[in-house]
Amino acid sequence: MEAVKIIVPAPSPIKLHISSNFPSSSSGGTTYQKSTALQWVIVHNRGYRPSVTCTDTTGEVIIPEIIHVSLNEVHINHTFNQAGTVYIN
Repeated sequence: MEAVKIIVPAPSPIKLHISSNFPSSSSGGTTYQKSTALQWVIVHNRGYRPSVTCTDTTGEVIIPEIIHVSLNEVHINHTFNQAGTVYIN
């Protein structure tokens, strides 16, 4: 399975953009990941299972499989390589 792994700091809500159109970087609480993937692995280090909302590149909410593998990590599984945005609160 093709996967992208993102490790982000714990404080405040997290917004992640996953797209081949963005440079890989972090700025102002928003992380940009320059690749699409079947699985997005996000290490958020919050110590709890946060709410997770995903949208595609047009802003439409999508419903992937979301698995909280621990209190600090979530796996988001898609049926095809997906780009979009993840909101973690």
